[in-house]
Amino acid sequence: MIQLTDTSLRAAIEAHFHPNSGTPYWLDWQTTVGIDARHEVRTLDDLHILGEFEREAWTERPLSDFVPRALWEDRAGLVLAETGGTSGRPVRCVFTRSEFEQGFGAPYMAASAARDFPRSGEWLFVGPTGPHVIGRAAGLLARLHGAMQPYAVDFDPRWARAQVEGSFGQVHYTRHVLIQALDILEREGVDVLFVTPPLALALATELDDDRRARIRGLHLGGMAVTSDTYRAIRAAFSRACVLPGYGNSMFGLMIEAAEPTPDLDGTLHLDYVSLPGRM
Repeated sequence: MIQLTDTSLRAAIEAHFHPNSGTPYWLDWQTTVGIDARHEVRTLDDLHILGEFEREAWTERPLSDFVPRALWEDRAGLVLAETGGTSGRPVRCVFTRSEFEQGFGAPYMAASAARDFPRSGEWLFVGPTGPHVIGRAAGLLARLHGAMQPYAVDFDPRWARAQVEGSFGQVHYTRHVLIQALDILEREGVDVLFVTPPLALALATELDDDRRARIRGLHLGGMAVTSDTYRAIRAAFSRACVLPGYGNSMFGLMIEAAEPTPDLDGTLHLDYVSLPGRM
């Protein structure tokens, strides 16, 4: 896993601020503010010189403006992904393949091995595919576990957020997603589910005991999970290893550190392992 050190910081600064092969956005910014980042930002204590990132630029300028020219010239080997885009214009980013595996694959595999998450089998991913980073990650995780590309459904949260209003509309769209997922579960030998917590509960109410018992692994992602929801999912899929995670296209994937234990009042606290060098 990449560690954020003075040395790795200087390597990143060199990559982004090199006058010939650097990043257009940062080179423009450097000219505007009148500094020489390669000489002034040398240690972690110097990071404040860069100030706060201009978030609006990320939604207005092309992706190539944020990638070092040297990397962009060899972009056939890059992994492209997007944020959800349900709360504003989507933001795009790229990873090298090794960086993508370090950010999304390595932490999951470490937790998977510790928790005896099932290997091989067949996966069903019920979440945003297309350009979304979570869909890219689902495919990677399935392959790293010895499975083929996951079965998936047509799931477009941007369309749903823009077009479906009111509780009735949300229920209708959720039903549309569930029908697709149930069709796969009824015909295919799915062993592992990768879903959001609400969809896991919704599927549990639609599946009989035998079909729920066939699920050996269940990854919860995409949104927060409460103590009550976690307990309900564990009860519904009693034979599954339930492994929650949280991530995004910037810092990768954080996985639950260990099986949660209850406080005196019964509240469960899920602790996630952060990624060194990315937080």
